[in-house]
Amino acid sequence: MTVFVPPTPNQDFVVPRPVRTYFTGRAAQVAELEFAFHNPTLPTQQVFVIYGLSGSGKTELALRFAEEYRHLFWGVFYIDGTSERTATAS
Repeated sequence: MTVFVPPTPNQDFVVPRPVRTYFTGRAAQVAELEFAFHNPTLPTQQVFVIYGLSGSGKTELALRFAEEYRHLFWGVFYIDGTSERTATAS
């Protein structure tokens, strides 16, 4: 008999760097992401796009969420989408 063993959280955690210590705010955006992940009426597999002007904190928001909630996922992967080449390499 085979026993199902769920994936181990944090099996893969690939991000470019840790969150900067001076990052603050974005509580509303983090709460919105958290709600989406805990909402049973939404599909289990989702894609989120964080967009905005250069320097507005998109990467920091993504890194903060990944770091704070990494215990919920077996893997977190960062894909550099600045070009098709970097996305493919990521």
